[in-house]
Amino acid sequence: MHKYGLLQDILQNKLEDIPQARLHSISTLNTPAASCFVLRDDELGFGISGSKRRKYASLLPYIKNNLFEKIILIGSAFSNHIISFSQCLIENRYEPVLFLLKRYNIQIKGNHLLMKLLVSDGQVHWVSEQDWAHVEEIAQKWAQNQPYKCLVVPEGACMVEALLGSLTLPLDILRYKTQYSFDHVILEAGTGLTAIALILAFAWLSEKTIIHVLLLGSSPEAFLEKLEFFLRTFNETFQSFLTIEQIRPYFQLHIPKTARSFGSVNSHVLNMVCYMAKNEGILADPIYSAKLFLEGSKIISDLQGKVLFVHGGGGLSLMGFQEALGSFLNK
Repeated sequence: MHKYGLLQDILQNKLEDIPQARLHSISTLNTPAASCFVLRDDELGFGISGSKRRKYASLLPYIKNNLFEKIILIGSAFSNHIISFSQCLIENRYEPVLFLLKRYNIQIKGNHLLMKLLVSDGQVHWVSEQDWAHVEEIAQKWAQNQPYKCLVVPEGACMVEALLGSLTLPLDILRYKTQYSFDHVILEAGTGLTAIALILAFAWLSEKTIIHVLLLGSSPEAFLEKLEFFLRTFNETFQSFLTIEQIRPYFQLHIPKTARSFGSVNSHVLNMVCYMAKNEGILADPIYSAKLFLEGSKIISDLQGKVLFVHGGGGLSLMGFQEALGSFLNK
């Protein structure tokens, strides 16, 4: 447990707080060979939950310590991260500046409505779809022309400064090791940082657990590229010599079999939203967590032992699906 203690010490010294989530069984997903449990990262907060709160645990101290004055966020008008981190920044007296993907005829509902509550129109810069591939360059250029010290935060806060905060997830899971020794962990990946932190920590700690990553926001190639990038930072931070070859046995990548494109929702996904609510009392959003449980229920058909689902939050997204869910429930 020497390395576990080292991980714990580093995080306690670097972070303002270490989020801790509740864990319980979800028996309706059990199979004859697998017992299922869930880590309730969704309960870490209403507007700032799950993986996002973990990322901000190291990102916010970095912002404070480096005396940034304006923080630039990149994403969609419906992004959970945009809403979450805007709340966090305003609370700490920072002004968020948003660079958002411009879409025509978007309705003011769901996260877009919350965004307009939090941020004035003058703080928003809309970037066309044709320029979106260069949005970070556009934001950096804008920042360089300001009289303030600015930080550009990429989509989903997928950045080196958020890695230590993301490492609180493996620390949290291992708190339960005396009760539960998990054979498998299943979680979804948007930008991928949370899943990458879990893989790196478990490989470094030589945990005999296979991490199943459901890719909802990137391709396997893009995920592996990010894994190699963050591996270098991890090795520097923990004086480790892990290689990508050593890490590979610790994880498996999965592609959704239904509603594959990011943000797409169909009747199978909505049915899982209803199933998890009625059978487990869990509110799952259609973009991330409902797909996690839907695809995870297929993944576990080939697994044995104790299986942990990580419910990363995202409940705010349900606000944007009121009409779709209403129609589905009234059938």
